[in-house]
Amino acid sequence: MARTHSLIEQLSAHVKHGEHICVVCDNAEDRLQAAQYIADGLRRNEFVMYAADPDTTLTLRAMLARDGFDVDAETARGALNLPTPEAAYLRAGCFDPDVMYAEFEVAIATALDAGFSGCRFAGEPTWALDNAALRPGLIAFEARLNRLFRDQKAAGLCVYDKNAWPAEVVRDVLRTHPVAVVDDLLCTGNPYYEETDLAQREASSKRQVDRMLAQLRGQRIHETRLEVALEAGRLGTWEFDLQGAMSTCSARHDEIFGYDRPPARWGYAQLLAHVLPEDRDHVRTAFEAAVDGGGTCRFECRIRRNGDGAVRWIEMHGRVDPAGARGEDVQYLLGIISDITERKEME
Repeated sequence: MARTHSLIEQLSAHVKHGEHICVVCDNAEDRLQAAQYIADGLRRNEFVMYAADPDTTLTLRAMLARDGFDVDAETARGALNLPTPEAAYLRAGCFDPDVMYAEFEVAIATALDAGFSGCRFAGEPTWALDNAALRPGLIAFEARLNRLFRDQKAAGLCVYDKNAWPAEVVRDVLRTHPVAVVDDLLCTGNPYYEETDLAQREASSKRQVDRMLAQLRGQRIHETRLEVALEAGRLGTWEFDLQGAMSTCSARHDEIFGYDRPPARWGYAQLLAHVLPEDRDHVRTAFEAAVDGGGTCRFECRIRRNGDGAVRWIEMHGRVDPAGARGEDVQYLLGIISDITERKEME
């Protein structure tokens, strides 16, 4: 549960007016736990609406009650609305994006006039899962909501189970949401997001190129910030490929181990070869626990440097990837390393 609660904390810290988030999940627990973000809206005196199937709504009511909310009282005072898909999306017997958009505008204006600090919408369009005829307009509607939320005191969260929806729907969902949640990762700058005209393939080639270049520049800015932070902390990075031979490490990592250029081969076995024999069991236990438990590892140990043979103390922090994978499903172990010899000598 720790992984999911971490996600809730991220959502609570990040969600603000103007945001439109998609949660792409693959299990019921993540779907329902992520939906708790509406509780944060109630705490902030926002009007909250969550549209889902009756079973999900019942579960959600129970979760809110466990969090200390009087669901009936919140509903009676107009702060909480838990409509069925038919009442929210299919009022005319079919999905009409224009009608829904107008309904959202009215709901926002009404909530603000009633004194609420903003609005928070969430939904699971499961009504279109088994009926492809109801899907036309769904993705276009998602894209239009970006503009609506951006211009209003409102935020939205949409939940899609990637195992239930066709891949092309999930693909377009990721293209139409500026913020995405995948597993326990909150991606505030979704690199696959495309503005409405791009998502609908209506933009000119020049517009598409400009967007691509902007994304590349943004990615490079992010990478530069990370490089500056790692350099300031004198931290190296490492990535062990447990299912192939693609392990990579940063220059600072190689420097800590005594290499002035990348070694011809590096991985878990090469790391252990540098660790002093009396510390190897400790290192093995830490790595194995992370892989078997699908979590993180942290350890300190002594290594013998390449070249000069000096003994140094290192500290390593790592985690498995994909997040939450265990055992044979873990593809990578990745993390950071620092030389803590001076600290150890002082201790």
